[in-house]
Amino acid sequence: MDIGNIFEEWDFSGTVPLPYRVLLMGCIGIFAWASNLQILSYLRIDVSNLLFSSPPLSGIYTNHPRHSRGDKYANRSTPLSALYRAIYALGTVFLVMVLINMWMYKWVVSGLDPKDQRNSATEDVRGGMGLTGNPRVGIMVPILGYLTILVMIFIPFNVLFKKERFRFLRSMKKALFSGFKSEVSFADVILADILTSFARVFGDLAVALCLMFLDRDGTNADACYGSILVPIMTSIPYCIRLRQCLTEYIESNYTTERHLMNALKYASAFPVIIISSMQKSSKAASLKGLPYDGYFSDTSLFRLCLRIRSLECAFSSEFRAAVTNNTKDWLYIQGRYASSLKFEFEWLTICG
Repeated sequence: MDIGNIFEEWDFSGTVPLPYRVLLMGCIGIFAWASNLQILSYLRIDVSNLLFSSPPLSGIYTNHPRHSRGDKYANRSTPLSALYRAIYALGTVFLVMVLINMWMYKWVVSGLDPKDQRNSATEDVRGGMGLTGNPRVGIMVPILGYLTILVMIFIPFNVLFKKERFRFLRSMKKALFSGFKSEVSFADVILADILTSFARVFGDLAVALCLMFLDRDGTNADACYGSILVPIMTSIPYCIRLRQCLTEYIESNYTTERHLMNALKYASAFPVIIISSMQKSSKAASLKGLPYDGYFSDTSLFRLCLRIRSLECAFSSEFRAAVTNNTKDWLYIQGRYASSLKFEFEWLTICG
């Protein structure tokens, strides 16, 4: 089976084309964050204080001038119920738009004679991105969907929950473009951890954009899956967390080794991403019956991937133990909701 065929067998991958899988995962992420806030509300935890005015995950920063001054939004707390309801509503709006656009795409793709589709579906709809016999028509539907999503996110008018949208955009801007001298708050860490959970989605987004804009005729879908942009996009969330960890290590005057260990943990993800990309290229070559011209064989790549993943798990276990001990100190310093915060923080750390 051609690795570039986005429909493949009848499964989720075939029913939902890749560009829409990316959008649906984004909607799931919105609903998941809203549910986290709802659970925190039921536990009677002051999320405004937790996310906007509390220090990062290090007791050594408690009296640091950057983190003791408080956030400028600390006194502008929004009722938590109103916050997560707004996020639920925003996610629903995005989901409805995605489903409508996906229905339009399916309708356009199936708008030809069934006999013609059976005869040429394999040849003309490679990547699942085009209309049989006229790929440029079908490709415009998901492109229109992505442009609509962008407009809904960046629209400057006071519609579609502007406060929540712009709060997210400010957080993303800080995560993507901050330097080593910028403040790393607890909210920044939570956002970056969530982004690492969506690292695969970042890679799929690179493939989807390539299929939509660079492979409109559906003749070079394999190049999109093997593009160098895929591992680069997948690495972005880990680059953000690595920068945050190094920033905290620098701010501690190079004395807190836990931040350095945490930075090494996220740095260990880059070899895994590179090797996974090499494995996909090797698999694509084998499916076509072509020899793989890489430096490593399939067996060597598999063994190397296992070793690096074992190293990554070791860093993760070490940091998990350290952060649990540090959380106890931080919660003691905070002096309120200690038991509930400890439970919820560990739950968010695991699920984020």
